[in-house]
Amino acid sequence: MNFSNNQITFTQFISLSGTINLFPQEYGIVPEKELDLIVQVPGKNEQERTIILQLDTAADYSSAYKKELRIATRGLVDWPVELISGTDSVTYYWRSKYQDPRPGESDEWTVSSFSYIDQSSEGWTQRTFPQVSENQLNNLIVDESSNKLKFVDQQLQVEVFTVGAAVDTLSFRNTQFYLNEIPQIIDNVNNANSRLCPNGSLGLVTFQQATLQPYLPIPVPGFDILDGRSCGRTPQLIQSIRNTWITGPGQNMLQDYTNNVPEGDFVVIFSVGSVTFDAWPDRAYESLKQFGASEVTLRALKTGDPYILYGRKGMRPGEALEIVGNPDMEVDPAQQTLSFETDLKGYITDGVIITPRIGPASSWQNFFQQVNDKPWIEEEGNTQFDIFGIKENGEEELLLGEELNTSIDLSFINSQEYPYLRLRYAMNDPIATAPADLDFWQVNYTGVPEGVLLVKSTKESINVVEGETGILEMQFKNISTHDFTDSIQVDWTIRNVTSREVENFSKKFPAVKAGETLDFDIEFNSMGKDGENEIEIFANPRILREQTYRNNQLDLGAYFIVQGSASTSLLDVNFDGVYIMDGDIVSPNVMINAILKDDQTLIYKTDTLGLELYLKEDCEECRFERVNFSDPKVVWSPASEENDFRVSLQPGPLPDGMYTLRVVNEDSPEPYEVNFEVINESQITNFYPYPNPFSTSVRFVFTVTGSEVPDEIKIQIMTVTGRVVREILQNELGPIRIGNNLTEYAWDGKDEYGDQLANGVYIYRVLVRKNGQFMEHRATAGDRGFNKGYGKMYLLR
Repeated sequence: MNFSNNQITFTQFISLSGTINLFPQEYGIVPEKELDLIVQVPGKNEQERTIILQLDTAADYSSAYKKELRIATRGLVDWPVELISGTDSVTYYWRSKYQDPRPGESDEWTVSSFSYIDQSSEGWTQRTFPQVSENQLNNLIVDESSNKLKFVDQQLQVEVFTVGAAVDTLSFRNTQFYLNEIPQIIDNVNNANSRLCPNGSLGLVTFQQATLQPYLPIPVPGFDILDGRSCGRTPQLIQSIRNTWITGPGQNMLQDYTNNVPEGDFVVIFSVGSVTFDAWPDRAYESLKQFGASEVTLRALKTGDPYILYGRKGMRPGEALEIVGNPDMEVDPAQQTLSFETDLKGYITDGVIITPRIGPASSWQNFFQQVNDKPWIEEEGNTQFDIFGIKENGEEELLLGEELNTSIDLSFINSQEYPYLRLRYAMNDPIATAPADLDFWQVNYTGVPEGVLLVKSTKESINVVEGETGILEMQFKNISTHDFTDSIQVDWTIRNVTSREVENFSKKFPAVKAGETLDFDIEFNSMGKDGENEIEIFANPRILREQTYRNNQLDLGAYFIVQGSASTSLLDVNFDGVYIMDGDIVSPNVMINAILKDDQTLIYKTDTLGLELYLKEDCEECRFERVNFSDPKVVWSPASEENDFRVSLQPGPLPDGMYTLRVVNEDSPEPYEVNFEVINESQITNFYPYPNPFSTSVRFVFTVTGSEVPDEIKIQIMTVTGRVVREILQNELGPIRIGNNLTEYAWDGKDEYGDQLANGVYIYRVLVRKNGQFMEHRATAGDRGFNKGYGKMYLLR
């Protein structure tokens, strides 16, 4: 079995809800007295937002120096300020927030601090108690009343119940000692390892005065080894001293116990069963008097009486709390039970201060620290500074430990491996009554650039018609004093809400120097992205080192709104550039063109999907055959702003016969279908005047077959007497094609000189040659209107 399928990774951009204090950095060092405070309003802001900024030398913003600025912005605020003159070092506190936060935005101040240090290099420092108190504090808390650190208070609940030796219904087995309501004496008659305290003994529990840690002044070997000098559950906390170890000759265990307890430590002493107080030697009284016991009270005790003492080593005799049997009761003290309960109060003397990450740095320089000497703690041997290196992946490694030097050279630290540092100040003086007084600590280093990604556009969203290109104007500004040393990569992701299709893009731009701004556009191709399209942008996606990347990312949500195109393309089919009628004659080498026209859309067709061409010969067994677009007889070109989508098919040379062309277009409700005829023999019909009779002008209709048009045509118009009044040559007739023709030229009834001819009948004949030879005549039903190649036309006005 393995755990590889027990985890899931989820990436989600979470936008910031408040302002961002960019410069100076948190706990930064500023060597100049004139500087700009820079604040960012994150995200897209189509309207200006009013920001409140405050600067002061007091952490509660109560000094006379306090300054305030209210300013409207859509992105960055630069606030030029002048610091206090005539001082070598001062710590300043500054904060920013929205004047009118929107729903979901924070109403809290974004708080930062920095220190002016004359002629210092840049870096990081904490020099005031408010700054130090913002660190991670282990076993330390802020004492609001004194504005200092204090050890964390400890509290331990202690409860004792003991029984006189003559109580009828109870015995020494019922004696109990509780720590935080957990019984420490176990009575199990069926267990040979029962942790009862023995009958006829004193139970003594000792607590370290500061930490309240219980311990055995007379230690016993091992963790779970039964030893008569201790009792209770493991780990055993109750020192057990039996009657014979107190009263027997040469027995000094009670004295050894007393001597091993340090001054000030707490003790709770209680009797277990029948303690032989009557037989105690003087040395026993002297030992308990060191814990505040009264000799009078002790000497009044009788064997079997219950007894409880709560005191501290070093108390004067009689100062401890002693509980004995009540002499006014009807029964003797030995027939009574006693109980006691109290809360011990102490503190942990093992305190640690841990800074946030320091950096990032392009090079490390020095570490400085100063701790004020105080009588309540011994720094030497009990305190130390540790310096940790932090890798890019967050892994931490101790680089320097147990340091007390006030100045340390850090240039040996590789900033490429450890771009961040962390400081730790640890103190562990068992007799300290208060933490050490850290005056300041400081790290000097050379920093890295800081870029800010901003939206230049003031639009809440961009609406486009499918096919249009949307433009998002962006800006990347280097607000630091350090140059970016390489090109800036910008990544962006576009997600269509409807289809959930995700596209990722990336582009590189020239390096941005300190204080300079890069303006760039993101182009959005709306093809196939109907509806809402969300966009996320990440400038310098953790490629080049920066102070922070949190302001390099923007989630603009549904920013591009695409209105889908409802237009459809129109199919236009021609043969050699001419529209034919069903059954028309075409050339055996005809060029068939299928064109898709759509003037109402910006979506240009760039592939052959949705268009199909079929060709069929007219015979019983013949079926439509699909034309493959990879056929060398097919050429197609995509649509563009200047040209329509076009497919050209030249199926020939085709043999004589009837053919059917079918074109299927996805935007057309029905396929386009037309029949055409191919005749390979070169022939030409008679020329028929149209209209006939005519009044203003007349054209000529004729049909040409074969693969080539004639190269010489001459029409002679004559009177009925045979006089030629007008000759019309081929170049006047206009283009001639294979198939049916209607001349572009129209005769207006005038002679060669432009004079209008009279009404009446006129005779005409047509001479047609190809390659110097007269063309073969193609017979038609209209030939009966001709006599030996001569026809008639009628001019009527």
